[in-house]
Amino acid sequence: MNRKFFLNLLSASLVLCIFIFPQVKAISAEAAECAVVKTAQGSVSGTLNPKVPVCSYKGIPYAAPPVGALRWAMPEAPKPWKGVLAADHFRDVCMQKTFSLFGNGEKTSYEGSEDCLYLNIWRPAGSSGGGLPVMVFIHGGSLMSGAGSWELYDGTQIALRGNVILVTINYRLGPFGLLAHPALRDREGYEGNYSLYDQIAALKWVKKNIAQFGGDPANVTLFGESAGGMSVAAHLLSPLSRGLFDKAIIESGPQLFMGAPLKTNEDAAMSIAKKLRCAEAKTAAACLRRAKAEEVMAASNEAMTPRGGTVEIYDINTVMDDRIVFTNPYRLFAEGKFNKEIKIIIGSNRDEADLTAMSRPLKDRNEFDSTLTEDAGWAKKGLNLDLDIDGIKARYPFESYKTPRRAYSAIFTDMIYACPSVIHVWQLAANGATVYQYQFEKSPDDRGMLNDMGVFHAAELPFVFGNFSFMGLNFSSSKNLKLSKKVISLWTSFARDGIPAAEEVPEWPPYTAGNPAYLRIDSNPSVGLDMRKNACAYFDAYYKKAYSE
Repeated sequence: MNRKFFLNLLSASLVLCIFIFPQVKAISAEAAECAVVKTAQGSVSGTLNPKVPVCSYKGIPYAAPPVGALRWAMPEAPKPWKGVLAADHFRDVCMQKTFSLFGNGEKTSYEGSEDCLYLNIWRPAGSSGGGLPVMVFIHGGSLMSGAGSWELYDGTQIALRGNVILVTINYRLGPFGLLAHPALRDREGYEGNYSLYDQIAALKWVKKNIAQFGGDPANVTLFGESAGGMSVAAHLLSPLSRGLFDKAIIESGPQLFMGAPLKTNEDAAMSIAKKLRCAEAKTAAACLRRAKAEEVMAASNEAMTPRGGTVEIYDINTVMDDRIVFTNPYRLFAEGKFNKEIKIIIGSNRDEADLTAMSRPLKDRNEFDSTLTEDAGWAKKGLNLDLDIDGIKARYPFESYKTPRRAYSAIFTDMIYACPSVIHVWQLAANGATVYQYQFEKSPDDRGMLNDMGVFHAAELPFVFGNFSFMGLNFSSSKNLKLSKKVISLWTSFARDGIPAAEEVPEWPPYTAGNPAYLRIDSNPSVGLDMRKNACAYFDAYYKKAYSE
């Protein structure tokens, strides 16, 4: 071995000792830190992401399995366990129809389990000292589908880039989360809304245990998309949710369409009970709780099938009562009867209805007219909106759009998503709340199918979580990743101190009557004024007529 080769080998060995071995030691230390955390019910062990310093804890029970006597009952605390629970894998999704981006054809199949009340936590390794902001996400899916374990909601990037604790949850869905049958009334006389009670149970678990994972229980941001956003709005109203979170983000969750009259739900529940041979009033509760989960799903299939195109109508829904959803969310927010201490971000996507419009018969002007008329009928039946079709056509001239689909999408994007969000901002700001408004304007892809859909409902989620793979689709790009970093910074800085900010993003002022600002979120974010003001004033006249009493 010559002298020069020996010196080079020695130098390389020193580099390994200085840089590689300490890194291995650090990673080993981080992995050890992920190992065991004590909760109120018992200890859990997590895992270290092999690529980045983030610990994950998957499948932690926050409530007892809602089976047997606990089916259609308020959630109860999970039983304590001995030893260490290996929280290294997701648990079952809650019972639901099998989900597919492209539909399931004529076949109806089910997935999941009733034993599904689990949550998942991601935190930066090295954060066990405490004090990190906490973000709790409620998934969407019309309260019928979805799970906190979907790959789209993986919290690694938010935890890593935002230096926060990220929590996702499962909650009961479909008939198991929504059935309102008189035989199921609790001691206080209430029924239904089990989905929302599960969410509250999860928030209570977080409040009690998150400090052990390095989080600050006094700094919790609740955020959700679609039905998850509507759920967040419900928790702004409910006294049962007071003190469980400090800030809120509502993504495409039109609060004024929350809930349905109790009689509507009860009629559907009675029909479902009859199909299950549980019609006898005295034995209905016990009979319903004995039925197999798949039988309950099958009997509820018609009630869980949306009707009305963009105006989705379900026979079972959250119940309008005076304990959690309340009789009239639109009026209550307008009257300031909500938790004003919560700072809020609210917004929607530029082309919310584009995805749904693709499934509607909109080949030509005749189909456009007939589909618009049909969906207006559903708006009257399900949302109490008595629409003037001719007036709407005059405001949205068919000839102004490239295709019938674009014309249809423009109308229902405003009516169902954008304007309910805008008006919610108006109501909150008028009553003294600090609220930040946005419109998301970036399609998940710049070409192909996803680009053709526009900035559709849920299009912001890959950017919020920094995940660009979902059910076989991969739409990662340098442009998407760059914008995602900005969105994650906006959301997590808001979670940290109530002020959304990010590099290369202009200052985002809160909405006020004197400065009706909103943030346009796209590759080059900018601040605009009076988002869709005229269109939303037009539709607000319908909302006031429908919901002012």
